[in-house]
Amino acid sequence: MNKIIQSANNLISVIGLSYSGRSERAARKLIGLLLLSSIVLGGCGGGATTESNQNIPLAASVCNNVAGLPANEWVSAYQREVWPHVSDYCGSCHIEGLQSPSFARCDDVNLAYNAAVTVADLSNPAASTMVTKVGNGHNCWLTSANANAECAQVMTQWIQNWYNTATGGVGSNATITLTPPIYRLPGGSRLFPTTATTNSPNSFAETVYPLLRDNCAGCHSDSAPAALQQSPFFASADVNMAYEEAKPKIDLSDGDIDPNSPIDMDPDVPGTDKQEKSRLVVRLRDQAHNCWNNDCEFSAITMRNAIIRFAGGIGVTGVDSNLVTSGALTYSEGLVASGGNRYENNIIAKWQFKAGSGTTISDVSGVGNPIPLTLTGNYEWVAGYGVNFAGGRAQATTTNSRKLYDRINTSAGGVGEYSVEAWVVPANVSQQDKFIVSYSLGNNARNLTVGQSLYNYEFRNRAASTDPNGQPVLATDDADEVLQATLQHVVVTFSPTAGRKIYVNGVLRAEDLTADIINNWNSDYALVIGGDATGTANSWNGIVRFAAVYDQALTEQQIIQNFDAGVGEKRFLLFDIGNINGVPANSYIMFEVSQLDNYSYLFYKPTFINLDPAWTPTVPIAIEGMRIGINGNLASIGQAYAPLRTQIDAGQYDSTTGQVLSTVGTIIPVANGPTSDEFFLSFEVLGNDGFPFTETDPPAPIRVNPAPVPDIGLRTFEEINTTMSELTGVNPATAATISGPNGTYTVYKQQFPSVENIMTYLPSHQMAISQLAMTYCDELVRDQGTIPRANYFSGFNFAATAVSAFDSNAKKNQIINPLLERMMNVYSGNPGNNLATQPLESDVRTELDNLIVTLTACGAACDTQVRTEQVVKATCAAMLGTAVMLVQ
Repeated sequence: MNKIIQSANNLISVIGLSYSGRSERAARKLIGLLLLSSIVLGGCGGGATTESNQNIPLAASVCNNVAGLPANEWVSAYQREVWPHVSDYCGSCHIEGLQSPSFARCDDVNLAYNAAVTVADLSNPAASTMVTKVGNGHNCWLTSANANAECAQVMTQWIQNWYNTATGGVGSNATITLTPPIYRLPGGSRLFPTTATTNSPNSFAETVYPLLRDNCAGCHSDSAPAALQQSPFFASADVNMAYEEAKPKIDLSDGDIDPNSPIDMDPDVPGTDKQEKSRLVVRLRDQAHNCWNNDCEFSAITMRNAIIRFAGGIGVTGVDSNLVTSGALTYSEGLVASGGNRYENNIIAKWQFKAGSGTTISDVSGVGNPIPLTLTGNYEWVAGYGVNFAGGRAQATTTNSRKLYDRINTSAGGVGEYSVEAWVVPANVSQQDKFIVSYSLGNNARNLTVGQSLYNYEFRNRAASTDPNGQPVLATDDADEVLQATLQHVVVTFSPTAGRKIYVNGVLRAEDLTADIINNWNSDYALVIGGDATGTANSWNGIVRFAAVYDQALTEQQIIQNFDAGVGEKRFLLFDIGNINGVPANSYIMFEVSQLDNYSYLFYKPTFINLDPAWTPTVPIAIEGMRIGINGNLASIGQAYAPLRTQIDAGQYDSTTGQVLSTVGTIIPVANGPTSDEFFLSFEVLGNDGFPFTETDPPAPIRVNPAPVPDIGLRTFEEINTTMSELTGVNPATAATISGPNGTYTVYKQQFPSVENIMTYLPSHQMAISQLAMTYCDELVRDQGTIPRANYFSGFNFAATAVSAFDSNAKKNQIINPLLERMMNVYSGNPGNNLATQPLESDVRTELDNLIVTLTACGAACDTQVRTEQVVKATCAAMLGTAVMLVQ
């Protein structure tokens, strides 16, 4: 069968059919016919066995279009949003006369619709049978590390688009049905030892690490060749680094597995019926990743048994029997939230970063040809959805990126407007001219770029009135310092009438209302997240957790809607408290929980709810001192609900939404990972039960003498500005080149030192100081200061050309002496005033003299009066921008 498919593909290549749009469907038609023919012919052969090929996309429909006039808007929406896709990927089977349900049939769109509604749940697209089938591997057409789940996401989006188009909806119609979890008492569990060598001989260093080091160090190590390095570095030569990197890949509950039990190597069996949960085993067992000696079963068993020895050697902790506790849940047992009521009409590309591993980020928009991104360079997948870029990037091919050009550029028939949406966590606020999302060729040629420059988000858009680099740039205001190293929702929009806008966390932060038109985009550019296509020069450091492109300029209301919906995987954890005296059955404390990153869970918005819709509180139910427990113990940090003192009563309780107990969020550290960490709640008072909680004082930390601090410090930004003004006699308030809207101090203010600690000094600080020093000296030499330059540099002839102006030591000293006197308090002929903590006068004088000689040794071409002023400005700036001014 594989050979037949390949032959069909080769034939298509020979006859020249194009794989784009409806032409692609025509090509797939031919493959489908060849496949059907091969099936018939194969039935006549003798002795050949039939092989399952479940996950190969078998091309598709035997038709290019679907016949029939849609009976209503629901059928019309199905024809537009779903049928073209299922025709492509399901049309070789689910058609009339072949396989039921025939939702990809060609003869009548109304009949295709009737078949589709039997396997699609429009009230909750993610629960559709169509979705769950591909989610379990049925004919998934993607090839990423988490392909089945991403195929399910794409099909969910098709059904969601169907609903939105039919209803004119503004977002997700999915609702969450709260179903009670199975009650389980909080139990003991294992915790990772503090170091890799704890609990020897069953320590990580003695069990799992040797296998990782022997078999995975070629890639998963910080000492591997740069081109092969792949995080996490759990095979590092540093065993402690390897331990920390391996923890998220080990499930300590595997310690309960019998090491003599067989291991299930059948890839078609869903993973839920397999014992081993550790990712280190799953990759070998189910995905044949780097199996040793090409023996995956041996590799998987060997790794599993090493983890069993490691985990089995860790003792189990128990819960204090005196505590008033809820039922227990793991994070993975929570109900997956719908992702919020997002606005996604007109979305044309969407990346949710859910794969968790591998090198591909799938476009799950379900619109047109997808734009998958390939990861390269230094990056790391982040739990709870996301990729941490640290010199790496995710790049699409120019061919796949063309969808953006076709949909947006007006000369290609596009709409001429768009939005880019992203949830990001900048690594720092010191990055300058770095690209977060870019559709470009490189540094000076782009269609669009969303970037970072220090505390600012920047937006470049190529249009009729801009240059090919999308200049002038639109940026958030310096003074607002909008960009921060925390999770932020960023949206940029462009429309031909409203121009460009930047929104951060739902708030409009910058706009340029210039009317313009997009008619000159380049179709050969590539979409990149985390940098641009040229390499690492513009690489951005930070986490991206979501990105999307729309062929529509989103409105402020729509942007706020998406900001409120949030990002990342969220789960509702229903902690059963119905067994507590004084609390009715079916009562729960519901938390919204997400895995914030690889190291922490975010617990938010605890809500009391009773799942009996007819129940209302007849007597108040007291709730006090609520705390979160993990793995048999109360969490040592993050107990934000300990001060809670409230009651459930009829005045506050709503039978549909319950009663919110707090709008505070808190962070609980990851211990064993989301499949193993078991949570429970404890209460000082709940209903008629209670147990007084006594805070124990933490042990006093060991006294450590602080490291010595420098005796000298730096002038900070406002002190630098004032000092330069005093030394040059230039008033910054009256100098537009300094304090005006585009003045040097205004532009570079964020780049000056903000604290006095000399250990915080950066090269970027010196660049800003040099720029400001040159501006002050320029004002002085242009005679714009409060001290006339003739008085400042007494006797110097500014009208002379460069060679004659500095042709003697006496003339050079007419510039050097005033600078030494004002800036170093050193007077010519009186070196005794020189301070012990500053450079020697003779050394400084020699350096300034050498500078003047160098700047005037340029021949007749620069022997001008203009050059004379330039030399004085440079000498002044060289003196003004030194540590003499900066250090105090």
